[in-house]
Amino acid sequence: ARLRPASVDTNLTAAVAAFEVDRPLAGVDYLRAALTQVRRPVPDELIAFLTASIPEPRQLAALAPEDPEAWAALAWALIEPAPAYARALAVARTSSHPDDPEPLRVQTRLALARNNPGLALHHARMWIAMEPERAEAHRLRAQARLAQRERNPEQLATAIAELEAALKAGVDDPGSVEEFLVRCLKRSDNIFALGLTLGLVCGAGDIRLNRDGNFRM
Repeated sequence: ARLRPASVDTNLTAAVAAFEVDRPLAGVDYLRAALTQVRRPVPDELIAFLTASIPEPRQLAALAPEDPEAWAALAWALIEPAPAYARALAVARTSSHPDDPEPLRVQTRLALARNNPGLALHHARMWIAMEPERAEAHRLRAQARLAQRERNPEQLATAIAELEAALKAGVDDPGSVEEFLVRCLKRSDNIFALGLTLGLVCGAGDIRLNRDGNFRM
């Protein structure tokens, strides 16, 4: 099966041939050239080939493309089938491109998937410092705080305050942040704040509480 457009296929074939005849430097050059051409969606066959051929995640990170579109395509394709490789790519990219927010996005998602909300919170906060208007970053920061709520109940109040501040400052997708804020408020005891937020989100001018404590608009 073809792995990707001809330029990728050709370079991968040349890389394999070079390694087989003991020309590792040429093989690495061909492999780098192939990865530079990668775009989403990345075929599963290519990911399987890379992880089988390069058993050490840091080795693949060293070969990762400089081009941000190609790098992001490769990193996101690795997250589910090979998270250790995605993590290695993100760590290396953060070191070599400290102004690129995409590795922090990858690491935030990876940490949440590994049930490590403390690390996810760390990466999300750094990500927000780079992209304060990015709604996804604010949602994931709040998600990381909620995951720590049982051990630290104050995290819920902090998440609510941060989401409200993000909406006030302006984000690229306010609807998604408002939706997450409503979810947080439902978990809190602040019925008044939830009513106000629902009114703002739904545009309702008349919100009342039913006898069972549910809102009616």
